Amino acid sequence: MDQPRDGGERREGCAHNGDGSDGGRELPGRWHTGATWNATFTNANYGVTINGDFTFAGGGTTTAHDLNLGTGAVTVGDTTSTTFSGNTTGTGGSLVKNGAVTLSLNSSAAFPTSGDLTMLGGTFDIHGQSPTSGNITFGDGTVTAQTTLADSGTVKGAFNLNGTISYYGTSARTFPASIVNTAIVLSPGIHLIANPNGFYSPAASYDIIFNGVIRGSGGISKDGVNTLFWIAFNAQNIYTGPTNITAGKLFLGVANAIPSGSAVNVSAGATLSLNAPTTKVGVTAGNYAQSVGSISGAGTIDLGSATLTTGNDNTSTNFSGTLIGTGGLTKVGAGTQTLSGANTYTGATTVNAGVLLITGSVSGTTITVNSGGSVAGSGAFGSSSSATGGVVNVGGGSLNLVDGAINTLTVTGNSSGAGTVTLILGGAAGASSAINLETGASSTDKVVVLQKAQVNASGAVINLTPLAGTVLAAGTYPLVTFASDTLTGAYSLGTAGYGGFAYTLSHTATAENLVVTAVTTPAVAYWNGGAGAQWNTFGTGANPTNWFTTAGATTNTLQIPGATTDVSFTTTSGATNLTNTLGADFSTRASISPRAVRPRRSAARIR
Repeated sequence: MDQPRDGGERREGCAHNGDGSDGGRELPGRWHTGATWNATFTNANYGVTINGDFTFAGGGTTTAHDLNLGTGAVTVGDTTSTTFSGNTTGTGGSLVKNGAVTLSLNSSAAFPTSGDLTMLGGTFDIHGQSPTSGNITFGDGTVTAQTTLADSGTVKGAFNLNGTISYYGTSARTFPASIVNTAIVLSPGIHLIANPNGFYSPAASYDIIFNGVIRGSGGISKDGVNTLFWIAFNAQNIYTGPTNITAGKLFLGVANAIPSGSAVNVSAGATLSLNAPTTKVGVTAGNYAQSVGSISGAGTIDLGSATLTTGNDNTSTNFSGTLIGTGGLTKVGAGTQTLSGANTYTGATTVNAGVLLITGSVSGTTITVNSGGSVAGSGAFGSSSSATGGVVNVGGGSLNLVDGAINTLTVTGNSSGAGTVTLILGGAAGASSAINLETGASSTDKVVVLQKAQVNASGAVINLTPLAGTVLAAGTYPLVTFASDTLTGAYSLGTAGYGGFAYTLSHTATAENLVVTAVTTPAVAYWNGGAGAQWNTFGTGANPTNWFTTAGATTNTLQIPGATTDVSFTTTSGATNLTNTLGADFSTRASISPRAVRPRRSAARIR
């Protein structure tokens, strides 16, 4: 081993011959500050253990020597490429890659096992190995040359990351300073990608480009103290954790760069972009469709002209930020995706499953709701100042306002006027639309169409659910209002009545109304039991009460029996429920069943 070029002294106990012939293989001390060593190891029988700081300033290729970092900090590289072909190990040492040349691993051992990696220029080629690193840092605030973390091995390796990725950028460069061409495996937890110095890239470059696949059980948080800190995912990543964009911009340079199950959160001031711009170097410009687990946050999602599919993780989330661009949105999965911001994207919106809840606005999109999907909310669908969007085509899906409160869903439409269809109900043959509304004591949910409504041949079924503890009083209530309409099919009710009141529909030139009328006590009633094991239970749908006017249970009485009603617990509909506990005393003047003891005609007690 050559002496320090600056004449620096080594500390006591640091004895080693350059060829390893003395058997001394340990460098336990810290070499004098400023000492730079030209190190070439030529004896294959010995390795080197470094417990202090050490700099390999020379170049060349080692043979089969082992390099054990111990707890030291090793700096490698200046003007000549270097290959470590021995086993390179260590449990706490760190590595600094310096210079514009290449440092290569060419052994079967990982490097290092827990220390940090700092990239100050050139290329670090893991050459098919699987090093483990605590943190990866590109640049140090002073040295910010272009750097690459690569893998040229025949069998591709991966960098196992236990910490964060930091970038100390500069606004002076014109090309990407940091490119990750190797795979990265994330340990559990959230791993930050940050720029501690707060520098940002000029118009021609990204700060970091990830060309390798990111995988593992961890998640990514794209951080940074400057909102112009731009990074790009340029591979189809398969990590299983969340994706958080808390500052700056994350660009996606291929389709499905974010894993389909990853929950995406975009913080206020940050941007997720499906549009890789033509002005940036290192990523093929284009618009790339993405499918993710869910979206949340208050930032911006730039769709470009691509489609974002969300809902794969079946959770319910709120995105209060803004969706922009000419691209579209597709909702899948069982959860509810809330859009509470002022969204301006103009591509198509498709709801295939779950609920798209709009409490903000979607001003320029056409919404198609397929079977299994639902649109809900009290927000604005369309914009009266826009000539595009604003059409809600419910198809075989539903408009759903069942949320525990009385609300209004407004379809604003576009500026083409009242003759323009903005709500379409009724899908393919046999696939009717559903409008799910709630009723209170004196009001109902309703759908307001500011322009034209259209009901196709398959029709639209209006389902009414009473709020807890309420019975809608007699009267007329508008359920769907419009400036004009076209009826190829018809509206129908999913329930005949509730709580002693009958429901029917009436149609006018501007509304589909619910007419509620009181029902008198039946003269004859047959017990079916479909609404529960209680004499006086009121339900909805097919069984508003347990009582029917005929033994075949074809027409519901809509009212419970009174003191003058003849009742029978025998029907031909299959349910007799004679073992049910009725839960109260009632008066009747009829027999219980053909074979039962006939009670007195006045004040008979049924239990």
